[in-house]
Amino acid sequence: MKKILAVLAACFVVAPSFAQLTDTFDTIDAGWVTDRYEPNGFSSAFFDGDNRLKLDISTADAVNNRPGGFSSSFYNFQGRKRALGDIGGNWRVSIDMYISAAMLTSTTRWEGDLWVRDNNPVEAQAFYPSMWIGRYDAGPNAYISGTNLKTYFGAFDSATGALIEVEQTSLTAGWNTMTIAYNGTSFEHYFNGNLFYTSLPGSVAPFNAAGTVFVQGVNFSDTTTNGDSYSLYFDNLQAVPEPMSMT
Repeated sequence: MKKILAVLAACFVVAPSFAQLTDTFDTIDAGWVTDRYEPNGFSSAFFDGDNRLKLDISTADAVNNRPGGFSSSFYNFQGRKRALGDIGGNWRVSIDMYISAAMLTSTTRWEGDLWVRDNNPVEAQAFYPSMWIGRYDAGPNAYISGTNLKTYFGAFDSATGALIEVEQTSLTAGWNTMTIAYNGTSFEHYFNGNLFYTSLPGSVAPFNAAGTVFVQGVNFSDTTTNGDSYSLYFDNLQAVPEPMSMT
């Protein structure tokens, strides 16, 4: 009996361990650090029966209100990032985002993003598979005009630089899940378990691991438009090896 137990114990010792992360945002872990520009708020707040991540975007942080050196649209993306410990092999990263019925018809522009960066140490060669849910004017020139707002699912193709945006007319209010998965050759982007977009190729071997996760909001502002203030709620961030089957 002791011999059998010893063998079982040895099996547990040699079993491989994989980096992974689960964050329910009951508190804000110190591992979350500013990316690009600190949002007006990044806090744990009680909402819809539990503690969630509350991300606040404010006109106080619009282009004309930011310090010198932060006036480009690059800093309109405001959020935080967290290291994942390089989750190798196939992996998936997901987060839930709350959409209220009012948000779906709002005259306020808003956007919530999930990004992943691979673990390539050379920034110019790194891949950033990304996706979002937002309400804004589509197109590079109309993005912040506020004249023709629609609700979109979107994905960024890191290989081509293309923005893939599809208007959503039947999106229901409540919690919606964004998932980015790496299947060994490409990045798959899912909304609520449904495949939205696949980008090719994947990261450059051997840098295929999920290295960093980002949660972002967008400050829709330029030198003539101060954008809108709004809050988004996120929960249940998961970053794990071996993506679950989405079908």
